[in-house]
Amino acid sequence: ATVSAPSVIHALSLKRGNCLSGPEITCDAGLGADTSRVVFLAEPDSTYYFIVEVNSFSANYTFTLEEVPPVQNDLCPGTDILALPYSDIGNTVFATNQYTGSCYGGTAGDVVYRYAAADSVLLYAKVTAAWNDALHVRTNNCASGTSLYCDIGNGADSSWFVFWAEPDSVYYFIVDGTSSGQFGD
Repeated sequence: ATVSAPSVIHALSLKRGNCLSGPEITCDAGLGADTSRVVFLAEPDSTYYFIVEVNSFSANYTFTLEEVPPVQNDLCPGTDILALPYSDIGNTVFATNQYTGSCYGGTAGDVVYRYAAADSVLLYAKVTAAWNDALHVRTNNCASGTSLYCDIGNGADSSWFVFWAEPDSVYYFIVDGTSSGQFGD
């Protein structure tokens, strides 16, 4: 769902169950030409409420709700990295927020890559993006595994790290945004 409202501050929030007291699932804010955007996985038999807020009594806005195809590596186990070197060009615009790294906290969409190390190997992992990206790696379990490394980029600098992968270990590389509204190619 998106909201745009030229020339004013605007926000879009999403609640489930009850409009007034239901839990807020996610939210995003924008200014002027920026678009507020929320992406979520709709659960069956659930009622959702989209709350649009603008800071003007006479502001026009546009609300859009679309079904989008799921992002391929949005959820664990993610995309398997079968051979090194590996490179991918991806997009987190319609990814949902599932994971948070140890070096940031945010509600941006994230995508997952899985690598099973057969031997001990030195790995260099890097994300280059035009937005405030984050890269973190977990081992053993994608959702709740031990967070090994985490780095953030600011659109001008890449997020990256170097580490030794242990033989017979599985690593989950999670590409994320540092906060709500940080997403892109």
